[in-house]
Amino acid sequence: MSSSASAVGPVLSALCKALLVSALAVPPIVAARQTAPQPPTFRASTTLIEVDAMVKDAHGRFVGSLKPSDFLVSEDGKPQTIEAFYVVEGRSARVASGASAGAVAEQLPPADGASPPPESIRRVFVLWFDVEHMAMGGLNRSKAAAKDFLQTEFQQGEIGGIVAGGSMVNRRLTNVKEELASAIDGIALSPAVREREIDMREWPRFLSVWEASRIDDGDLKVTRRVVDRACADDMDQCLGLGGPDAAGAQVVAKARALVGVLRNSARGTLSTFDHLITGLARLPGRKTIVYFSDGFYSEDLVQQLRDAIRGAARANVRIYAVDTRGLNRGSADSRIIDTPPHAAVVNSPDIPGELPQFDVMEDGPNTLAVDTGGLMIRNENDIPRALRDIATDTSSYYVLGYRPPAGGSDGTFHTIKVSVRVPGLSVRARKGYVADAR
Repeated sequence: MSSSASAVGPVLSALCKALLVSALAVPPIVAARQTAPQPPTFRASTTLIEVDAMVKDAHGRFVGSLKPSDFLVSEDGKPQTIEAFYVVEGRSARVASGASAGAVAEQLPPADGASPPPESIRRVFVLWFDVEHMAMGGLNRSKAAAKDFLQTEFQQGEIGGIVAGGSMVNRRLTNVKEELASAIDGIALSPAVREREIDMREWPRFLSVWEASRIDDGDLKVTRRVVDRACADDMDQCLGLGGPDAAGAQVVAKARALVGVLRNSARGTLSTFDHLITGLARLPGRKTIVYFSDGFYSEDLVQQLRDAIRGAARANVRIYAVDTRGLNRGSADSRIIDTPPHAAVVNSPDIPGELPQFDVMEDGPNTLAVDTGGLMIRNENDIPRALRDIATDTSSYYVLGYRPPAGGSDGTFHTIKVSVRVPGLSVRARKGYVADAR
């Protein structure tokens, strides 16, 4: 990896941060288009920890009839008392039957259809096209699906933004559909993607990023397989280097260079996440990032992933990751939502035998989605349907409020677990929060 390439990351990161923070601090265009006054929010005390919980039945339908006594909430393994409890369904919020007033200041009336929803339940969508980690087909499908989403699911009073190439298009959030659609039209694939694809196919060729990753980790079996393939592809070039051993050194060098490029690209992606979340934290209410990508290489980036998840918890952000590769691996019979990771088997036509090819690009997006209370959507060619599911998922949920234990404001991450007592139901919520030191 060249020194010029490594220098691009900090410059792009600084630019991204400057654009996002300035854009998200005060979104004037949103205020200009809203004429109705904002009603009060549910949050009655800054000491309350509020947790959104999506409860579904066996058919994936939201269940909105539960009471506070149906929920169990724990922090760091210790049971907590629910003091605030309400249900959001569509553009209205209500205190559920059997709920105690507790710390809830007021009950919000259903929003007038001609008025924007309250800030506490207003949806904020950021559609992020990770053009550094997408193929052309996936990008085109995602752009078309996103424009359809704006027309069918994006409601009056909601706010949106488009991110591509490490920055927010037009440097602001807006509630103007036409502006968002125009921003989507202007998104183009990063040249770096095509360069990586060509490099993978050139001699000595790799069938997957997984092969390069295993060779970089010193896996001799995989190294030998790629060397054998290289010599079968071009025996003259193999012998010209001095035979298989010399070709092996070139295979290892190429694998390390490729992994280095992928790792640096992933760092840029996580840096953009960090700056985007920092900007979104300035807005009230529930925020959603829909992340379109083929995935990024997250090996050795555990701490950066944890930092992104903690930042999302602090900013009340959920991440919905859409794998734009579609049904190109594994079973085509998998469910659209929360399909478990898998391993495909790739056969090389010139080298006998099979070698399992594990997907090392999906772990990062999957972690970001699941640990922030969002969803990972994979093995799905119908991206419009996936976005409709996301719209439904972000429209119906419970909010549970409890007071954290004394002495909890220590600047550390505290785990949260939410469950229900009713058999046959599943619940999804974020995994924790950062207790900022006061």
